[in-house]
Amino acid sequence: MADESIALVESVGKLLAELGQTPEEVAASLRAASVQGIRNAARYLNPIVRWVIGRTQTKPFDVDVIPGDRLCIRLPDGGQVEVGLPAAVLNFLAAFDQGDYPELEMPPGGLVYFGPQE
Repeated sequence: MADESIALVESVGKLLAELGQTPEEVAASLRAASVQGIRNAARYLNPIVRWVIGRTQTKPFDVDVIPGDRLCIRLPDGGQVEVGLPAAVLNFLAAFDQGDYPELEMPPGGLVYFGPQE
């Protein structure tokens, strides 16, 4: 693994750990950052994916949690790195997907465009 990939894995691992030690702390961190998502999403609409994208220079279509237990980031060179999700994040996602933390659910029609109007 190249030095840049190792640095990315370490950086994202630290970011994920900073979310908290419990599912409730993870939810509080997401709430404080105004991050919302959709239940059972594995890509851009997943709240953890959205949070990571907001704190890194990754493109939305390059990050997912499809494997379930790790976050995957596709690199510009075609490679991929994976970062294990901490237990608190895994437990948060399981609870979120079951309907806990409804305040973190994106409202219907959730994605709103605030760009220039024509």
